[in-house]
Amino acid sequence: ELLFLRALEIDKRIYGEDHLEIATDVNNLASLYLVQGKYGEAESLYLRSLSIRENQLGTYHPNVATGLNNLAELYREQGKSSEAEPLYLRALSIRERQLGVYHPDVATSLNNLALLYESQGKYSEAEPLYLRSLSIIEKQLGADHPYVATSLNNLAELYRAQGKYSEAAPLYLRSLSILEKKLGADHPDVAQSLNNLAG
Repeated sequence: ELLFLRALEIDKRIYGEDHLEIATDVNNLASLYLVQGKYGEAESLYLRSLSIRENQLGTYHPNVATGLNNLAELYREQGKSSEAEPLYLRALSIRERQLGVYHPDVATSLNNLALLYESQGKYSEAEPLYLRSLSIIEKQLGADHPYVATSLNNLAELYRAQGKYSEAAPLYLRSLSILEKKLGADHPDVAQSLNNLAG
């Protein structure tokens, strides 16, 4: 925290209060506060970062979408679904418009929105988003990329939550296979995948 604060103070002296470097600094500090559970502090910093980005880059810039996504993640973490959803939808719209519908960042937005819907029990809304996200990641990064394993795992978790174990199991197995191949059998992500498969 002290290092983030020091970097912020230095950048303020060099660039002023409303520079994109300040947006990055306060975003990084907000991310730390999110992990620490300091939600109030994180929210004010994410809002400040988003405001700077919108003022400097315009409302349809991909960096604005990142700021929206970060704020939405904070709200989702707190169970504030009604506040998170419009931010996720706006981030998705910006990314599709600016980066194209097959960009990996679009897949991230789809996945995050699906996670939100899944947490609300809106399984029929989450599934097509997970499927589309998985399709984009496979096409853009390759079928054996670790992000594909994450997408497979998320879809499997959705099926497991609905009691669809026969649909979840092959996805867990494929995810595990990718992770073992790409990260090694002793990687923590492999251990998590094994736990998910054991259910």
